[in-house]
Amino acid sequence: MELNAVLNMPRGGEVAANLRRLYLYLNRRLREANMRKQREPIEEVIMRLRVLRDSWAEMLQQPPQDASQERSQLQTA
Repeated sequence: MELNAVLNMPRGGEVAANLRRLYLYLNRRLREANMRKQREPIEEVIMRLRVLRDSWAEMLQQPPQDASQERSQLQTA
């Protein structure tokens, strides 16, 4: 819930909205695991968070682009 609470929805746009949906889903799965005393939902949450963590790590390794480069790449796509 902490990850969800710190999302900047006005600035984050679609990315923040998608992350919010993901975080709420993961929280729901953790509650289910707790109520039903099941291991599988916890394993799912761990797997999904690893994928998210690895994606962020990969993005952070990329050299920063300035806004003009981003716009030209979007226009050619």
